[in-house]
Amino acid sequence: MRYLITLAVLFLASQSRAASVVYDHPALKVKLTIHTMAGAKRPDAVSYEGPKGFYLIKNGDLSSLSRYDGWTQWRYQEYALTEKGFSTNEVSYMTPVVSPYGDAAAVKMIEVALSALQGKGKQEAPDEFAVRVADLRRKSAHARGTYASLSTITNSYGGMVKDPAVVAAQDATIASGERIVAESAALRVTGEADAARAAATASNPNPKAEFYWQQSLKLDAAESAIGSAQYALDQQPIPAY
Repeated sequence: MRYLITLAVLFLASQSRAASVVYDHPALKVKLTIHTMAGAKRPDAVSYEGPKGFYLIKNGDLSSLSRYDGWTQWRYQEYALTEKGFSTNEVSYMTPVVSPYGDAAAVKMIEVALSALQGKGKQEAPDEFAVRVADLRRKSAHARGTYASLSTITNSYGGMVKDPAVVAAQDATIASGERIVAESAALRVTGEADAARAAATASNPNPKAEFYWQQSLKLDAAESAIGSAQYALDQQPIPAY
């Protein structure tokens, strides 16, 4: 059965987003918000608000549910957000079933995928946001400590690192990630509260969902910066044979 849907398309100047579309399913007491990056056809994430709670589910989360068979080269339990709807496939050699986001079938399958993600530790969007901020603070502190140690070694014991210039360059890379984490941490109270109180408009159909998606994208960028710096630093000590 197809439910009436409420569509609200958001075109923003920001490079990080192109449109958010809201699908209301009153009979199921579920609201889906589909988030798509600028210039992309495939959605990046879906915000689920319903009986199971309030979750931000990204394509990366769904990919983590897929199981690979090394013998047959098949993949099992494939889920994905697509331009036409929520795609499900039991085995990769089969043709995926795509349920339009306005259909009850899409809600059902998203809830099946969400249950699997909950089993792997998936948390509701506010809790996930807080955990990611704390985790990235730890990672940035670790990267900063590695950088400080290698800088000291470089200055005191020449020849013990492969490339001192690479070590020096990571200061700015770590700092870029730290700035994002600090900004997100500052929004943990005010940003969440403002987004929760904001009314839906034609230009922003779901402020709460939009807030968590945008913060997720920012924290992705911070994780990438901090992770790349940590990797570069870990390659620099010359092994003692």
